Amino acid sequence: MRRKIKWIFTLIAILLFLFVGDKLPGEPLSSRAMVVGFGIDLEGDSSVKISAQILNAASASETSGQTTQVVTATSSTISGAMSRIGEKSGSTVALTHCNVVFLCQKLAKSRQFYSILNYLITNDYLSENAYLFAVDGKAEDFMTSATAFGGNLSLYIQKAVGMHGEYVDLPIKTLRDVLVSYHSLGQTNWIPVLKKEPLTPEQSESGQSPSDEQSVFTANSLYVLKKNVFLAEYGEAGARALNLAKNEVKKGVVESVGDHGEKIVCLITGKKAKFSYDLEKKTVDLALSINAIVKEIVDYSSDDAYVDRTQMTDEEVKRAQSQIADEVEAFFVDLRQKDADIFGVLDGFYSKYGKQTAALTIGDINLKVNVDLKVSKV
Repeated sequence: MRRKIKWIFTLIAILLFLFVGDKLPGEPLSSRAMVVGFGIDLEGDSSVKISAQILNAASASETSGQTTQVVTATSSTISGAMSRIGEKSGSTVALTHCNVVFLCQKLAKSRQFYSILNYLITNDYLSENAYLFAVDGKAEDFMTSATAFGGNLSLYIQKAVGMHGEYVDLPIKTLRDVLVSYHSLGQTNWIPVLKKEPLTPEQSESGQSPSDEQSVFTANSLYVLKKNVFLAEYGEAGARALNLAKNEVKKGVVESVGDHGEKIVCLITGKKAKFSYDLEKKTVDLALSINAIVKEIVDYSSDDAYVDRTQMTDEEVKRAQSQIADEVEAFFVDLRQKDADIFGVLDGFYSKYGKQTAALTIGDINLKVNVDLKVSKV
């Protein structure tokens, strides 16, 4: 009998919640400081500066960025800085819509890198699906920069990632990816690096004052770390090699040389990568299948620079395949020399062979890349 009464009261409570719950008073949207971008700078040896790019809740549906402000606060703790941002904004700080995080160069290269990010995720400050970028300087300076095409940096970057997130030389990393890589066997991590390129006012189309300095931003390079130790920075070639081997790629450009020295530009339309492991030989075979179309062929030594053909010869395809394979292998070898497992091959060996790989190190492993480039004409 008591069990039946308990279930009746539970049912009544559920029904009351469903029909009356939305009538209960809640915190109005206008009282929230909606953060769309989050920046972290190290200040001295014992302080952090947090920058929050806040979107006016009354205009939250607008993406022009005209109603955003960057509010900063410095404290010896992250929670202290966040409390001060709430005090300055006069609102409850809401990170629900924060999808991008910027780390200053000093933090990205410091041994505090992982501990700070882990703290932010485990204490529910930030979503583990937020995009992560290191900046070539201070996060506050980047977040307060005027973008050349309107808007603010946080929404600008989110839009760029949405449009070009599967581009061949644009590496993308989330906070969750950082945690997973940190706990992998090789403990090798990488972060895309955001760089700023100032433009003259005449080059801008944002309608901003001619006296404002405006910038565009690129993210075609990356920092590589092992555990908490910064190893090296790589440019477009490294970003391209990483994406081709490990990440989703549905668009991008591959350039190669023609039979007579022409410059050939192909557009990538799709890519698949498959790793195969051989413990006895201590080798990894990476099979890359790339679909592309010929965009243009240019011969700068000719009076008529643009060549009137839309297909590559067999030799030109082979040359392009070798170029791609060499670039990926060179990236792997360079980081292998730094004892870094950039492609996570140690985890691949362990998944296939288990405890037999206990003594295996990244220095023992050789990588062979085979590229199958399928080129269609326009």
